[in-house]
Amino acid sequence: MIPFEKAFFCCPICRAVLKREARSLVCGNRHSFDVAAKGYVNLLRAFGASHGDNADMVAARRRFLELTEKWVVTTLEEVKADMARRDANDSTRDVAPAVPAEDAVILDNSDLDREQTVLAALRIVEEKLK
Repeated sequence: MIPFEKAFFCCPICRAVLKREARSLVCGNRHSFDVAAKGYVNLLRAFGASHGDNADMVAARRRFLELTEKWVVTTLEEVKADMARRDANDSTRDVAPAVPAEDAVILDNSDLDREQTVLAALRIVEEKLK
């Protein structure tokens, strides 16, 4: 693991290098991110004041983290826009568009763990078989 003091961070707003100043990380454009008492920095707070996450935001954050773990320089906003473009392309293509079937049942498992998801799916199947 890279020590915090030697880690390289980019500002999620402008992509400038973030440098440690006292208890914050600050870029050249003066975007500032506080270092928590436990040593972590929340770089996601720059993307609006929404409270709670919907399924799209959870997916975007997961993809953002996957990319940044691979040292891909991007922002959460860019990831969200790319995912929206991809979804629009997938759902409007002429051959095999990625759209739910007319009789599809949508199970939003954003707030469910694996076991809860399986139980919810089984309830849906049981209901359909009645």
